[in-house]
Amino acid sequence: NKVKLSDLVDSFPKYISTPEIRIDCENDDVKNDIVCKVTNYFKSKFNYSDIDGIKLIFDHGWALIRSSNTQPVIVLRFEADNNILLDKYIKIIKTTFKEICDFEISF
Repeated sequence: NKVKLSDLVDSFPKYISTPEIRIDCENDDVKNDIVCKVTNYFKSKFNYSDIDGIKLIFDHGWALIRSSNTQPVIVLRFEADNNILLDKYIKIIKTTFKEICDFEISF
């Protein structure tokens, strides 16, 4: 069976993802406090993996929240099947950071 590589690639699912989003914090204590609070909140609300931060598993994508090991920075990544869902997942994270930690995320 001779399948063209382009046809094979076209058959793979397409996803929309963000680059690494870096959120500066005042210091490591603030960073760790925020990550701990939102992690505990999300563990009771979503399926997740807690390897190297917390990766929330949504029906059609995911969100990753992790602490930088070297700087007072929270790192975020998102992936979804489409832009509408990507925006929805980003809004969930932004809203939770604001409600749980009174921490405004802008990007």
